[in-house]
Amino acid sequence: MSKVDRMTIEGKKILQNVIFNRDKSEGGFSMETVGPQGSGKTSLDLHIIDKTIEKFRDELLFFRDSTESPVQFNRIDKWHIYGQEGMKLKFRDYDTNKYFNQPVTYFTSFDDIYENAEPGIANVIYFIREHTWIDFLNYLRRHMHRGSGWKTVFLEEYEDIAPQYAKSTGWKKNQLYSKNAKNIRKGLVNTLANTQNKSDVSYFIRTKLMIRSYLRGAKVDDISPIQQKAVDKLKMGEALIDYGTNFGKITFDPYRPKQIFEVEKVIEIEIVDEEEQAAEKYKNKIKKLERKLRDFEEIMDRLDIA
Repeated sequence: MSKVDRMTIEGKKILQNVIFNRDKSEGGFSMETVGPQGSGKTSLDLHIIDKTIEKFRDELLFFRDSTESPVQFNRIDKWHIYGQEGMKLKFRDYDTNKYFNQPVTYFTSFDDIYENAEPGIANVIYFIREHTWIDFLNYLRRHMHRGSGWKTVFLEEYEDIAPQYAKSTGWKKNQLYSKNAKNIRKGLVNTLANTQNKSDVSYFIRTKLMIRSYLRGAKVDDISPIQQKAVDKLKMGEALIDYGTNFGKITFDPYRPKQIFEVEKVIEIEIVDEEEQAAEKYKNKIKKLERKLRDFEEIMDRLDIA
């Protein structure tokens, strides 16, 4: 048996025994796909998503897409869009440069999303704040009463959710995810995420990953059993995947969108960072204390004069 055959067989084993395993006693998985622009990151993840929909028809699938580039979710046959109250979503066709109407369900709570989400399709969610996805993952781990209880979450360009150099609230969210990653997995939540550059993603998040996949042009992690030269030789539609000390090759077809368009978020409410809000309150308290101190000093000066 050739080396290529062994690699392909091992890749299929990881897919079957980990990614498509639904043993509740073992919990879910977390997987990161790394590759430069145009390398096929999203096509690989959509390949896994399509197989998930095919194999587990009662499973809920949640999809995070970017607003900085054409959408990826429409490469899947069926999808529905949810937007957080306090903003409006606008849709612009790339070919005509014209805006068009698209059905959107607006929500005020995570319960709204979870109770209305449909199995077997991509439930595409747009939050006002990107780091809200971390709160949503924590929410999902505690909710298992629909269908089989399993949930799969796809995060396109997840450095937008958990950036390496996050500040204030974002930094705390990254720590929260790191702390609860094991519990999220045990809550029957699978996470698929991709990025062009893994150094853009929070270290807190990456240390909790179970599976890593690399496409041609990606830089391999030092802890991976996969060699850099093997990644450099990959062709389009191929990826090397590692799970602990196990690794193999998987192949996939490119996914082409039927229509190229982008989504714009029009925020209609004032956004105030929680940390900045707390700091502002603290500053106001300090100012009040300073005024009281000045008043006290003036009173003492008057008493001295008297």
